[in-house]
Amino acid sequence: MEDKYKSPVPPSNTDAEKALLCSIMADGGIYSKIMYLVDEKMFYNDAHMKIFSAMGKLFESNTPIDTITLANKLKTEGESELADGGYLNKLASIPSKPDGHTHYARIIAKNYVLREEIKLLEESIQKAYTGNIDNAVGLLESVVMGTCNILQKTDRQHMSVNETIREEVERIERVNENGIRKVMGYVSTGYHDLDALIHGFWPASSWALGGSSKVGKSTLLQNFAEHVALEDKIPYIFSLEMSKEQWVRKRLASESGVEYAKIITGKLNRQDWAALTRGVSSLSERPYFIDESPNPTLEEIFSKIKRAKEYNNVSFVGIDYIQRMEIPGKTARDRELETIRMAEVLKTLAKDLKITIMFASQLDEDVAKREDKKPTLTDLNGLERAVDVALLLHRPELYWQDNIEKKGLAELIVYSRFDCQGAVKLASKLECSRFENLSSEDNRRLQNL
Repeated sequence: MEDKYKSPVPPSNTDAEKALLCSIMADGGIYSKIMYLVDEKMFYNDAHMKIFSAMGKLFESNTPIDTITLANKLKTEGESELADGGYLNKLASIPSKPDGHTHYARIIAKNYVLREEIKLLEESIQKAYTGNIDNAVGLLESVVMGTCNILQKTDRQHMSVNETIREEVERIERVNENGIRKVMGYVSTGYHDLDALIHGFWPASSWALGGSSKVGKSTLLQNFAEHVALEDKIPYIFSLEMSKEQWVRKRLASESGVEYAKIITGKLNRQDWAALTRGVSSLSERPYFIDESPNPTLEEIFSKIKRAKEYNNVSFVGIDYIQRMEIPGKTARDRELETIRMAEVLKTLAKDLKITIMFASQLDEDVAKREDKKPTLTDLNGLERAVDVALLLHRPELYWQDNIEKKGLAELIVYSRFDCQGAVKLASKLECSRFENLSSEDNRRLQNL
């Protein structure tokens, strides 16, 4: 039976490609107007692709674009046949509307998107027929992610520099009048000194929370999410290491101040019960999502975050922790590189959805071998390049347990690509699953930390 969906010719419009190239040869200034709408890979005709590529190189070298300069450039690129065969002169004589260049460019871009989507779907159909997939849901999610990647590659929105400057001046005026949090959508981290340093969490930002084993990464991530919920924002947590029941116990301990061990064993006195009851009442009023899917793939997390944003308007996503995400069939070195790629995808997703995404990460094991035991940015093994802010958690009492002055004190080392760097001191109360702002007594001991 004939396949009615099969098309022998992929979507394309060579007339639009010719008209656009003709317009640019007639007026080289048009290239700068359409360069943000199309690039060479979007052309279907191979000759047109090479010609447009040569136009781009002429533009980058501040050389006028016309039939003569274009022919010379094609020759230097090894395309003498295309330059000498008369094709450029034919293109230059094609009728085109003087102001139709934007219309032609959009036709070319639209057909490119359609071809890429067909290619993606054909590959998915082939996988479905052969059964070469881990699960059906994963196949659907890979299609969704692939479509988003196609749109991302073709989203070439831009504005003039003058327009950007004008908007920035207006933003500065609004911030001066109303404050940065109200204008920019910043949300408090819950820690005064950290807010003073980086102003809080902001939309379209990606964060790494690094730390050694047992330092309290999960607890601090959970505390951040709780502070976000207190600001009437909605957090979504991927708990890849703990069950949702364990995560809820940590929330109860943090909110009520009742020790985590007591909540597990149920050995609570009257005061504990009263505090726990108040904690339950308070937590029940805040929207909060936990996903405990074991070892999800990047595609699964990508798809779930998009759905959570669309249907629940989440503003903060926490992943505990990134090394637990599924990377099938990879060597140790490949896993490291793939983890960096996943962080880059998460950063792009945060920007697209205008949300905050934070992932916890294990640090290099060499941290414990240093004399001061303090983590540095390079201990993130390349992940620092894929985030806007890196937070490194350090608890001296892990290494100097006999030093009373260091007990209960923690340090959060902050690196930001926006030049907001420093260190923030916190009080650690891990028995109650929480980090707190320092008390006056804690401040007294800071000199010895």
